[in-house]
Amino acid sequence: MAIEIVLAFAVLPFALGYGLGHAGYAAAVFAALAFTVLALQATAGGDGGVMPAFALGLLLSAVPAYLGGRVRERRSATRP
Repeated sequence: MAIEIVLAFAVLPFALGYGLGHAGYAAAVFAALAFTVLALQATAGGDGGVMPAFALGLLLSAVPAYLGGRVRERRSATRP
């Protein structure tokens, strides 16, 4: 169970950020998803529960996505 959580919230966002090659865009993808989930919960009239936790997980996934993009940017900058 724990390995799936680490894979979903750390490894895959890092890979997405590395694949995009731009740290800001990679982090913005997860931030936009988190705000979309929060907006959906607000319009659905929910009283909390799983949706805010999922949005928090998406916001936390923006960090490894940013780092993946940053690694790719630095690697591209050092190569001729």
